[in-house]
Amino acid sequence: MLALERGRTVPGVVRLGLAVIVFGIVADLVTHLSFADADAVGGHTPAQLSAHAIVFAGMVLVIAGVIADGIRQSAARRVRPGNHPPTGDT
Repeated sequence: MLALERGRTVPGVVRLGLAVIVFGIVADLVTHLSFADADAVGGHTPAQLSAHAIVFAGMVLVIAGVIADGIRQSAARRVRPGNHPPTGDT
């Protein structure tokens, strides 16, 4: 589940991925509801397989966006002024 800190927005790549997933789901529903099974390969038509691939690509974009945002936040915390790493000198 995507948990956001207060005041944070959803990263752009994640938004794009979510839009691709929604598009893929709609395409998947349309292809599964059509009854044109003449070109079925292994139980699925090429259009159904394409729709599944679109949803998968959207999932990859969401994961990539979450990972990239986490790396960016981690790097920003390391270089923030006043956030000094422990030196071992006390």
